[in-house]
Amino acid sequence: RPLSELGLGVQEDLRGRFADSVSAYEFALLEVMPRCNRKLGHAVNGWVEGVQAGCGPFAGFDWPVSQRGFVFNLACCPDERQSYGSSKVGGSPAQAAMYERIVAALEAPAQVTGYGEPEDYWCSLLSRNGHYSIHFGDNWSFHKGIGASKQPFRQKRSQYAGGKLDPGKYYVCFMTSEGDTMKGPMPFFYESWFEKERGSVANNWGVNPLMATQFPGMLEYFYDTGTENDYFFAGCSGAGYVYPDVMPNLEQFAQHTRDACRAADIDCIDMWGGNRRDVVQRYAEVTEPTGLTINAGPARLSLLPDGTPIAYHELAYWQSSVPGCRDNWTRAFADDTKRAEAVKWVVERVETIAAGHYAPFIILVYGDLHNYAHHCQTHAEIAAALDPARFEVARLDDALASVRAWAGQRVLVGAESLNERLAWAVAE
Repeated sequence: RPLSELGLGVQEDLRGRFADSVSAYEFALLEVMPRCNRKLGHAVNGWVEGVQAGCGPFAGFDWPVSQRGFVFNLACCPDERQSYGSSKVGGSPAQAAMYERIVAALEAPAQVTGYGEPEDYWCSLLSRNGHYSIHFGDNWSFHKGIGASKQPFRQKRSQYAGGKLDPGKYYVCFMTSEGDTMKGPMPFFYESWFEKERGSVANNWGVNPLMATQFPGMLEYFYDTGTENDYFFAGCSGAGYVYPDVMPNLEQFAQHTRDACRAADIDCIDMWGGNRRDVVQRYAEVTEPTGLTINAGPARLSLLPDGTPIAYHELAYWQSSVPGCRDNWTRAFADDTKRAEAVKWVVERVETIAAGHYAPFIILVYGDLHNYAHHCQTHAEIAAALDPARFEVARLDDALASVRAWAGQRVLVGAESLNERLAWAVAE
């Protein structure tokens, strides 16, 4: 029906008014942004006047529209670079400059949905402006409306809650996450949640703790159907994907994460872009986690001055490093023989890491979640191949709590790393 029949007249005709997208967003910054929710932006990440912003456009417009967010489509990188979705993204300094202006006009810390490429450039851009990303997914406005019947949220805890594992063991923690997105929980972790092997060994699932307030019904489902061997940690730096090292409002974002983690009953955080120890310490002082994991190898285990343990990744996205599986590991793992070879490879890597460190020690086996429905089966096969006299597969919270309790019973002598604790060994 014509708009006139609905009583809707033309308020302003923008046709032919703008020479290009940059000039259109110049207008939008002045006229549209003041009417928007400045705590939310959506980066479409599609083609713009012959320039490829990325592999988009990214769907999910219902969410920013329902929340009055600012929607825009520009390339964030001024020069052409390689990225996941395409061989060339970016290449427009004018678009990149306008992108910076839009991001700067949001109110920190703002949630930015959609996507930007290259990912590291985009995440650094958001982080430098005090914002965070949680991207991907349709029907968020629908999931927002599905409430939880039980509050507050409570994860199931294991029999080792509080840190009662054997301190003479090497704790192997299987982690899988797309915690910067909803790509994990929305498809039930690519159907791994429905495997018969789930619950046979400890699995650690990365989620964004904002689910407790934004998608409560979904989070309740996972907590209700999880076992004592299913633990949920906060993926990609807490309540949003950021690089803490470059954030001007680190304590503000850390408080945002603390609040979200308390609401979701999550006490372990996987931190990306936390390479500066002073930043990690400031972040931990506000978030007060049981422990942190950091996506920066090689594998090591250290303590902050307050006793917070930090475990570092070495086997991050390990499947793509297995010889013979690099090109398409999901297809390779469908073959029983090739998957058995992959299991043998990761067990050997775990053994090598353990050989270089004293117990207790935490070895993180971090798997790529994408498009694979048998994480629980693969983890169970790895667990069965480990020497039970030396290794124990553990929930992340149990392992970190155990190291924390063990270290708290000893007098620290200034060693920053548990691998540099010869004086501790003498004290024992």
